[in-house]
Amino acid sequence: MRALTQAQDTCEQARKNDTGQLTDAQQARIGQLATDLPAIWNDPATPARERKRIARLLLTDVTVTRTRTTITAHIRLPAGQHHTLTTPVPPTAAQMRKTPAEAVTAIDELLDHHTHAEIAGILNNRGLTSGEGHPFHRLTVRNIRDDYHLRSREQRLRDAGLLTLPETAALLGVSTGTVKAWHHAGLITGHPYNDKGQCLYPPPGPNPPARTQGRKLSKRAALLTAPADST
Repeated sequence: MRALTQAQDTCEQARKNDTGQLTDAQQARIGQLATDLPAIWNDPATPARERKRIARLLLTDVTVTRTRTTITAHIRLPAGQHHTLTTPVPPTAAQMRKTPAEAVTAIDELLDHHTHAEIAGILNNRGLTSGEGHPFHRLTVRNIRDDYHLRSREQRLRDAGLLTLPETAALLGVSTGTVKAWHHAGLITGHPYNDKGQCLYPPPGPNPPARTQGRKLSKRAALLTAPADST
C-alpha cells in the first residue's frame, strides 16, 4: 500500500509540473523529424516493421479501391488532412514474361521465308530477346508460333501452291529419291519448311528435267559412294 501511495504521489507531482509547453529545443527536434522522415523511410537499413510503425503513427486510415487498370488509395491523417493517390495496376508475372509485340510481328513476317532456326538467328542479330530476356532459340520461335496461333511455314508454302515430295514425284513420274537428287543438283527448286531440310516444291514447269537425268545422277551417286577397288 505504501508503494502504491508513493507511485500515485509521483504521478500527480509529474502532472502538476507538466505545463504542456514544448521547449525550443523540443520544437526544433520535432521540426527536424519532418526532414529526417523521408531519409529514414527510404533507408534500405530501415526494417519493414519500423516502416509499419511509422505508418500507424502517421495515418488515421486508408481506403483502397481498384479498377481493372488503376489502384486508388484515399488517405486520412490525424490532423484531418486528406490525400488521394492513384497508381497503375502492376503487371502480373505472366505479363512481365510476355513476348514483346515487336518480336511476335517479326516472327510472323519471317515465317514467309525462313525456318525456326533461321528466324532465331535473325532476331538475335537484331538484338531482340524473349519475354524472359533470353536469346531466341528455334524451339522458342516454335512455341511463340503456337502460342500466338501463327501459320506455320509449311502451311504458308502449301497455301502458295507448293507441293509435297510425293506429289511432286507423282507429277514428274519419278521416284521421291530422284526428286531429291534433282533438287540437290539444282535442277528443280525446293523450299525448306523446317530445320530438318524437308522441302516443298513448286509445281513442275513446262520443261521439267528428263527422267534420264535422274538415272545419270543416280549412277553418279553410286560411283561416288562405291568402295575403292582393293586390287
